[in-house]
This record gives sequence, C-alpha cells and structure tokens, in this order.
Amino acid sequence: MNRSILPDGYTVDAIKNAVIEYANYRMWTSRDHINETVSEKSFEPFVGQTIDVDVRVYADEAGEETVYAHTNKADWLIVLKRKVDIVYGDGQVSEGETSWPKGKWESVAQFPISIEKPRKPNYGSSPRKDQMIAAAEAQLKYYLCEDFVRGEGGEKWIGATAYLTDFFEYEEGASAWLIRDDGYAAYTPLAFVEGNNTFKAVGVKGFSLENIHLQDPGFTFQQQIKDTVLKFTCE
Repeated sequence: MNRSILPDGYTVDAIKNAVIEYANYRMWTSRDHINETVSEKSFEPFVGQTIDVDVRVYADEAGEETVYAHTNKADWLIVLKRKVDIVYGDGQVSEGETSWPKGKWESVAQFPISIEKPRKPNYGSSPRKDQMIAAAEAQLKYYLCEDFVRGEGGEKWIGATAYLTDFFEYEEGASAWLIRDDGYAAYTPLAFVEGNNTFKAVGVKGFSLENIHLQDPGFTFQQQIKDTVLKFTCE
C-alpha cells in the first residue's frame, strides 16, 4: 500500500469515512426501500454485509489526478472530492457514462467497510456552517415569508411553517419548505454565495404543491424534515 501518492488533503481514514457516509446518505435519501426497487447503484442489497473498497487515483494526460473508490460488489466507482478540508462522496459513475474517468489509474489503498442500516447522516457543524444557516434564516424570514404574507392571498401564509433541511458544509446550497395549514407547500432551494468571510443565501426557482399530503407520497418532504436544522413560523 503506497499512501504517499494520494493527492494533497486526502488520507485513507478520510476516504474510508467518506465512503461510509456516502453509502449511508444515498440509502437515507433514496426511494429504493420505499418503492421496493433496487437500482444497479443501490447499497440496500449489501446491508449487513462487509464490502471491500479499493481506492484508485486516476491521472489524465495533463497529469490531473482524481480519486475514486471501487468496491468488490459492483463495477461502478464512487466519485471522491475534497472541499473545505472535507473529503466526501459526490455520486457514482459507471463505465460508458460520459463522466467515467479517463487515463491510467493506480490502486493506492484497500480497506473493508460494513454497510449498516441507514441512519441520520452526520452533517457536521462548524462556525462557518453556522454563518450559512444564519444567511438562510435571513433569506427565509425577511424575503420569502414576507413576500408570501404581503402578497395576494397573504393571509393564508400567516402561520405557515418554514423548514430548512440540514446540509453538508461543502455543499453550495440547501433546501427549504414552507407549508401552510391547508397543506399548500412551496419548495425553495437556496444557494450560498460566499464573499468577504460572510455568506448570502439566494433563492433558486423551486416548485409548489397544492397539497403536500396528497401530491407527495410522503418520502421527499417527510424524509427531508427529519433532518431539519431550522424551523420557524411565518408571521
């Protein structure tokens, strides 16, 4: 095992944690166990099993290095990235897909992991993330809530509940739900813009549902608000 050729900022321990957290997050947010379906990239079939992980470093013609994790259970790769000193899984890719890595690769580490039943992800906390949450709260309270309450039919939005779902610090956004008492729901993604050591949250086009309880099978909304990091009432 030659750990010295891992790109800067990557360690075997960080990669192992990233693979475990990625598998858990994919199961936690996946509909597979609700719909009783299994895709070729599902982790559900491996719950209760130990799988072997091979860490691969690919180098393209320009010498640019990228890191992936391969398992003994499938041919796809887990894409590994690093941001704000956090190594994380960023999706899966199969051979033949346009994002499949090009160039030569070298195996740099191997380790086993146990696939456990899905649990709430470890989203983490930090002063930097606290700033992101504060920016999201300002956007939701002083822009979205006020816009809805002061707009046409605004009285229906008084007392609506706003939820900000938890997120990973390396992400560039988060999800927010505003739910009225009559079940009408507005889903609004938020993008974080960083500058001068501060954050601003900007609303991105989302969608609305006439009745969250009838039009959403319960998984998306209910699963996301399990991970709520902020909740308040529009006034």
